[in-house]
Amino acid sequence: MHMILSTLLLSLLGMGIVYGIGKILIRRYVRNSLTGRRQYRSPSLGGFILLGGIAGALLTPGLYVSSKIMAMAAVLACFVILGLIRDLWKTPWSVILPYQFLLIIVGAYFDIVVSYPVRWVEILLTLAWPIIILGCIKLASVIEEMPFLLGIESGLTFLLFFPNQASTPPEVVICTITMITISAVLLCLFVYGQRNVLGNSCLMPLGYLIAGISMLGNSKSLLMFGLLIPSMVVIYPFASICFIIMFSYLGNELYQTDPSARQSHYRWILHRDRVIVFTGMIFLTLNFGGLLLIQHASWPAYISLIILISAMFASFFRTFASRDVVSRPPLGSRIRILGVAIDAITPVVALDRISEAVDSGDVFFHVITADSLAVMRALHDKGFAGIMERANMTVPDGAGLVWSADFLGIPLPGRVPGVALVNDLCCRAVERGWNIFFLGAAPGRADQAVAVLKERYPGLIVAGIHHGFFAEGSELEDLVLKKIAELQPRIILVAMGVPRQELIICRLRGLLRSGIAIGVGGSLDVISGALPRAPVLMQRFACEWLFRLWKEPRRFRRMLAIPEFVLAVLRAKWREVAPKNNRQL
Repeated sequence: MHMILSTLLLSLLGMGIVYGIGKILIRRYVRNSLTGRRQYRSPSLGGFILLGGIAGALLTPGLYVSSKIMAMAAVLACFVILGLIRDLWKTPWSVILPYQFLLIIVGAYFDIVVSYPVRWVEILLTLAWPIIILGCIKLASVIEEMPFLLGIESGLTFLLFFPNQASTPPEVVICTITMITISAVLLCLFVYGQRNVLGNSCLMPLGYLIAGISMLGNSKSLLMFGLLIPSMVVIYPFASICFIIMFSYLGNELYQTDPSARQSHYRWILHRDRVIVFTGMIFLTLNFGGLLLIQHASWPAYISLIILISAMFASFFRTFASRDVVSRPPLGSRIRILGVAIDAITPVVALDRISEAVDSGDVFFHVITADSLAVMRALHDKGFAGIMERANMTVPDGAGLVWSADFLGIPLPGRVPGVALVNDLCCRAVERGWNIFFLGAAPGRADQAVAVLKERYPGLIVAGIHHGFFAEGSELEDLVLKKIAELQPRIILVAMGVPRQELIICRLRGLLRSGIAIGVGGSLDVISGALPRAPVLMQRFACEWLFRLWKEPRRFRRMLAIPEFVLAVLRAKWREVAPKNNRQL
């Protein structure tokens, strides 16, 4: 106990001294050398605190300091310098990474390694393990306090584990206590406004310290606990997002086929402090489960773990979801999802508005059937964003838009599926004698779809049909658009996918005085039977995208925009309650 108290006092003293010296040196260097340079930015001073804490701990009276610990301290100092270089001059990671590998190799030379019977596996793990931890600590810094929490909780877990490991050197235990102290001090400084403690000069040595302690502990089980950090940083956010989507979707009854019967019961709130606390609870639960497995605990301990997990998930809604019926925007109004305007409209109202525009005969009416991919394209493509803004009506085709609107607290009445809209329009076209031009899909595919629609709706007037397989700006495109302009159809259904179909409609706007142009994506493929519709259950639970991907694997690259969309929605929700001076998720 006396040695532990001495370690704590010396660590705190070392932190203060080295931090003060580092602050003076950095300020002087910045004032003399870097002020006014375009590439300059304020460096982090957290690395000096970490280095001072380790240096103070190694001066503990009566502590035997092995060459491994001295080597780790030297490597940590080099990581601080490397991080400062990155912080000061924004040095590319392509330059930084080789030096990180070099420092890891130096540590391995002094026997900071992952012990394994097979030599090549040992070498691979020794080189890869610190890089994995370093990367995860950097990724965790997206939520700024998280690296410090990982340092504290990892250290506490190691301390709980060490008593059953006779092979663990005492100096490793001392370093673990020091790591907990350093992480706690950094966390307190950051929470109370010292933002300059977070940076690469702090994150790099902290990551290597966690990796080094897990390697010097001489235990494969200890490495298993180290794996909790990558799993925490990589797997937990993904699982949490899926959990939020699933329960917000089920809780707000988005799966109901009748939009009028659906209610938005939950208003989701993502407070920064609650997210951090809940994340810490997850990490502690994982550690507790790992300890039980290693200790071969009895069944009451596992029952306690199950109760803890149940309580944690029960608190999930109490933490992030407020039980409240959310009022919908007025029917026919426009809401904005990530800055993109979407009409809060039902299929019946959409059909009526289109009918009014057709009957007026004096306006060109552009309808966009939007999904999450269209919204993401608008975020990255200002030209396409302008097209969406000028459209007369943008209906929510994708279930992702309905979910995001509910999650953001501006619930839509429901979806307006493109396939259903085409069928409804054809039915009304027969009733009122409108003619329709079908443009898009593969050669012959549109003809098959029209044949199906004619059989389904006898009397359907077809102004023309043309496939969509022609190059943008080609002579064939000009001929097709000229043909449409000559025919002056009342309705043009363009099935060429986003953004191609919207660009075609923009060109038609300059050629036609009136008419309704609607981008309907893959609707003609579905109607023709070439692409089967997802099962009803998948439609209800918003899994059509998964069915489409299974049928068309080439769409995989496009589907990568879906997780990007979900993250953008979560960031938007976070910004509703996050303080302005905090960095966002």
